[in-house]
Amino acid sequence: KQKHTNITQALYHPTKNILAYALNKRGKTKVIIQYLKDKKTKVLFKKGYQNILQATDFNYPILAWTPDGKSLSIFYEHRDVIYHRIIDIDTEQYTEQKTPPMYKRIYSADYIDDENIILVANTDGFTDLYRHNPTRHEDKRLTNDVFDDQDARSVTLMGTKGILFSSNRIKTKSKKDNFSALLPLHTFDIYFLTLSDPGRLIQITHTPSSSETHPRLIDSTRISYLSDKTGIIWLSTSLIKKKSLRSSIDTSYNTTPFRAPVDSVLNKKEKGSLPVYSFAEEPINRFDFFSPIRTYDYSSKTSRFSCVVNVNGEDQVLIKINQSKKDHIPINRWYLEASAHHKPIDTTTTDTVYPVPKALQFISKYPDPEIKTTKDQNRHIKKIKKSSTADFQALERINSSRILGSRLQFRVDLLDLDFNNDVLFDGLQSFAGVGSQIVNQDFGLLLKMKIKDLFEDYRVEAGVRVPTDFTGSEYFLVFDNNKKQIDKRYAFYRKSTTQFEQVTNQFAEIKNKQITNLFFTRWTYPFDVYRSVRASFTFRTDQSFKLISDRQTINQKDDIAQRLGLKVAYVFDNSIRRDINIIQGTRYKFFAEVVNKAKIQMFSDWKFKPNNGVMTVLGVDARHYQRLDRRSIFAARLAASKSFGSEHILYILGGMDNWFFAKQNTLTPIAGDVNFAYQHLAVQMRGFNQNIRNGSAYALINSELR
Repeated sequence: KQKHTNITQALYHPTKNILAYALNKRGKTKVIIQYLKDKKTKVLFKKGYQNILQATDFNYPILAWTPDGKSLSIFYEHRDVIYHRIIDIDTEQYTEQKTPPMYKRIYSADYIDDENIILVANTDGFTDLYRHNPTRHEDKRLTNDVFDDQDARSVTLMGTKGILFSSNRIKTKSKKDNFSALLPLHTFDIYFLTLSDPGRLIQITHTPSSSETHPRLIDSTRISYLSDKTGIIWLSTSLIKKKSLRSSIDTSYNTTPFRAPVDSVLNKKEKGSLPVYSFAEEPINRFDFFSPIRTYDYSSKTSRFSCVVNVNGEDQVLIKINQSKKDHIPINRWYLEASAHHKPIDTTTTDTVYPVPKALQFISKYPDPEIKTTKDQNRHIKKIKKSSTADFQALERINSSRILGSRLQFRVDLLDLDFNNDVLFDGLQSFAGVGSQIVNQDFGLLLKMKIKDLFEDYRVEAGVRVPTDFTGSEYFLVFDNNKKQIDKRYAFYRKSTTQFEQVTNQFAEIKNKQITNLFFTRWTYPFDVYRSVRASFTFRTDQSFKLISDRQTINQKDDIAQRLGLKVAYVFDNSIRRDINIIQGTRYKFFAEVVNKAKIQMFSDWKFKPNNGVMTVLGVDARHYQRLDRRSIFAARLAASKSFGSEHILYILGGMDNWFFAKQNTLTPIAGDVNFAYQHLAVQMRGFNQNIRNGSAYALINSELR
C-alpha cells in the first residue's frame, strides 16, 4: 500500500507455505517473508535509502531459496561490490561473503544442489550462465557468446537434470563470436541446457515474432513462461514431446472465453496457452480490468503460484493459498482466461491466426485492419535476417591500435552577471576595527564564470564583485577536482572594504580599510548521494588599518591577524529545488571547528609561532521543507552554535537574507569584556531587526509558511 514501492521478486518456499518477496521504494530495499497460514511477516534484510535524484535500480536484491528451505540467499550490491548473504529464516543469523570480482552484475540465481548455484551474470559485457560454488570459491562458465541469457532455473525435465532459461540466441551452440559493434536484437526463446552433457543446448520454443521469458517447471513434461505474442504479457504453458524436446503449444481457444480461477486451471494441467488477465468484480469500463504481468513464480513441489502485477500504479501479488480455496491474496481477484475446449495444434504449421477475445478488442468506428498470417510475418523476418547478416559481414572490425584515450576538453558552463549581496565563504567578518558596529554586505555587481571539462571531473569558477558605492571589491577563484572518490576543492578569496569614521569635533573623516585573504581547501568523502563527511582547512589573514589623512593616522600601526582553522562536518542533504525559493526535502549538518591565532612569516625568514589557546566552535543546522502545493511550502529549522576558548565569535540574530534596507536594533548591547575574533550574521529571523539578540552562543527553532 506504500506509494512508489515496487515488488521486484516473489518466491515460494520449496516445501512450506511461505512467500519471500523483495520491495524497492526508490532505492530503499527490503526482503520480507510472509507466512501465508497466519499472515505473519518478518523482515530479513534492509538496505539503502530513498533516492529521488537518480534512476532506481530494480535489479537487486536477488532471492533464491536453498534446497532444504531453511535459508534464503540474497544477492545485493554495495558500492559496486556484489555480496552474497545467506540468512536462516528461523534464527535470522546469516553468513556473508563477496562474490568474485569478475561478476560485474548478477541478474538471477537458483540453486542446483546444496553447494552449487546457477547464476545469470555479466562479466565482459555479455550475460551468460555460470555455475558458482560459494563454499569452494569455484566458478565455471557454461555459456560464452554474445547472446543474452536470462531467468535461469535448475530443473529436471523428462528425467534430465539441466537449466531452463530464456535467450535471444539464434543457434544452439555456445561459441564465442568476435562481434565488433552490433549486438543481437532477436526475440527471446526458451532453451534447456543439460548438466550431464555440458554445452548441449535444446531449443524448446521457436517464435521469431514474439519473446518468451521467465520459464518455470510445472511438472516433468510441462513448463510455463511469459509471452508477449498478443502485445500483452501473458502466461503460457507448453507440453514437451519426448522425442525431440520440442514444444507443442496449444494456443487455440474459443472466441467466447470463460473465467476460471488460477488454481483450478493449474491443477487440471490442461494443454494450452493461458493468457493472464485481471478482472475487477464490477469494472467501470472494459479498459480497467487487465494488467500485464511483471514477474511470477511457480513451485512444482507444492503446486503454488504467485504473480506480480501492477494495478493503478501499485504492485500486487496474486498467490494461491491451497487447492481447496478459491480466493486469492490480496484484495483484487485475478483470473486466467482459457477456452473450454482445447485442440492440439501441429507446430509445423505456421499459418495460424490467434484471435483476440471480443471483450479485449479496441472499440473503434473503423473496421479492423487486415491481419497478416504468421507465415507472412516469418517470411518478412527471414528477409530482415538475410539483409542484416549481409550488412553485418560488411562491417569493418575495430583496430585496437587506433584507440586513443580521451583528452581533457573544457567548455564554458556559466557566464553570469548578477546584482546581489550574498555572503561568500561563510561570511565571517573580522571584529577588529569594527567595534560595536554591525557591518552588512553591500549590494554589488557580481560577474561569475564557470568552466567544466567534458566529464565534469574538473571545474574552475572565478568571480569578481564591486559594490555600487565603489568602496571595496571581492575576488575569488575556485578549483574542484571530482575525478576520484574524494572530492577536493581549492579556493582563494580576497575582500577589501573601506569605511568612513566621523571624528568628534572635526569635519574630516577617517577612512578605515580592511583586507581579508582566505586560502581554503575542502576534502569531501561521500557515503552516498545524500550523506558525506567534509574536512576543510583554512588559512586566513585579516588586516585593518587607517588610510593616511593627517599626522595622527601616520603613527597608528596596522592590526594584522593570522589564523589557521580546521573544520569537520557531517552533512545530509536530500532537498530538491523545485522552483525559486520552493525547496522540498531535509538537510542537516553537524560541525566542529578549531581556530588558532598564529604568527606566520612566509617571506625572508620563515617563522611559525602558534598561539597557546584555540577557539573551538560546535554547531548544528537542520532544516526541513514540506511542499504544500505548487507555490507554497512549510519550512522548519533548528540551528545552534557555541564558540568558546581563547577567542569567540559574535553571533548576531535577526533580519533576513538579501535585505535591501537593513534595519538594526541598537538597544541590544554587545559585551565588551569578551574577546571576539569575528562577527557573523548567524540566522535570519523574519519580522525582527538585526541584532535583536547577540552573543557567543545561540539556539533557535523557527518555522514559516512560504
